[in-house]
Amino acid sequence: MLDSIFRRQTTLQKALSREPVYTEDLTVGEVYGYILQMKFFIEEEITEIMEALGDGSRDIHKPWKDSCRRLRDKKYRSTSKLREEAVDMLCFSVNLCIGLGITEDTIGAEYNKVYLKNVRRLRDDIKNEFFKGVVD
Repeated sequence: MLDSIFRRQTTLQKALSREPVYTEDLTVGEVYGYILQMKFFIEEEITEIMEALGDGSRDIHKPWKDSCRRLRDKKYRSTSKLREEAVDMLCFSVNLCIGLGITEDTIGAEYNKVYLKNVRRLRDDIKNEFFKGVVD
């Protein structure tokens, strides 16, 4: 499914032609600007996720308000709004990968490298028993 997401998002980015799709012709400054833009969009989506947790209220960010405590004390329930905002964030994360030259063909290999590094860290450095016996 992830390869399909990458293909579709790449097509969308090319159609918009506002945002770079990785090419050898980009400058470091162009890629840096693109990263900043995606960072902002990802942070905005995370803020929208947090607000969706609080029924759309910005008070969820304000611990000095009584309404914040009431919102945060509620039982968590996954909602379509939370899922929508999380997928919006994923789209911008995929855009970031595309802008850095990561493709649907390379994402799996890159993920596996990071995953194995994290497993080793948890198993060896932190001595997490859960990962004992996990094969690299």
